Amino acid sequence: MGVREHLYLVLHGVWGLLQGRQPLLLLSPAAAAAAAAAKGCPAAAAGVLTPQQFAASKQQQQQQQQQHYRRHPNEPPQAPAAAAAAAAAAAAAAAAAAAAADAARRRDVFLGGPFLPYDFNWVSAVRASRALCAAVRCCLQQQQQQQQQQQQQQQQQQQEQQQQQQQEQQEYIEYLLQRVLELQQRLLYCCSIKPSYITTTFGLRPLQQLEDKLAALLLQQQQQQQQRVLQQEKGTAAAATPPAAAAAAAAAAAACRGLTAEEQQQVDDCSSLLLLRAGVSQRKSSNKSMTAAANSAALLRRL
Repeated sequence: MGVREHLYLVLHGVWGLLQGRQPLLLLSPAAAAAAAAAKGCPAAAAGVLTPQQFAASKQQQQQQQQQHYRRHPNEPPQAPAAAAAAAAAAAAAAAAAAAAADAARRRDVFLGGPFLPYDFNWVSAVRASRALCAAVRCCLQQQQQQQQQQQQQQQQQQQEQQQQQQQEQQEYIEYLLQRVLELQQRLLYCCSIKPSYITTTFGLRPLQQLEDKLAALLLQQQQQQQQRVLQQEKGTAAAATPPAAAAAAAAAAAACRGLTAEEQQQVDDCSSLLLLRAGVSQRKSSNKSMTAAANSAALLRRL
């Protein structure tokens, strides 16, 4: 019985090395259509939307909302912030329901037989991690190329259009960061069920480095946006206030604080930078806590 059991486990392990049974990169309907359209693109293979596809899907959602408002004119149109909050709440509820159903299914499979620990192997984990990293790099390169082309073609753009483009780029980077965090959570779950040094080294570490890179890009764009807003406020204040009155007000404020206007500006910039870094460090600490929980669960299972 022991020999047959070991032979079965060896055969099952060999089959798992050749082909992972659990899909770690889950494709959305739009990503699945993109993958079917472009088979050679790494972004399509990993189920990540390119900047053009992301903009097209966003435009399609806006058109659907406009058609819905035309069909139901009595409904009050929602503000963009309210619509985004409602969509985020609905997506969070759907994700929570899907996660609960997935957890229940995995628990049933785990209690029903010894198949679950062998479904997650280091080959499929590293393959999924490399595919997503390659897709994100390809999408970031396409975004940079698109940004350079837009800057060359439209050098005399208006300021509102530039702000809109920067907002779209920031939303796309947030989308890529969300995809990286999703795969990172799946790999942490796999490591909590079946600890693997190769998965942790070659699967999770590249994702953590990619997360740091995307967080740095997001932080840089937020800083640029804040600087642009401050410059606009300074310009409007300078246009509305005479130079002598503005200088007198700045001197009075500096005398009250004990600082000059330049020093106060540096203090404001440092405080905003610290707040943004605190948000990034909080995200990193949550990922580290998930990793520690997975390692503790693996140690308890070994004991």
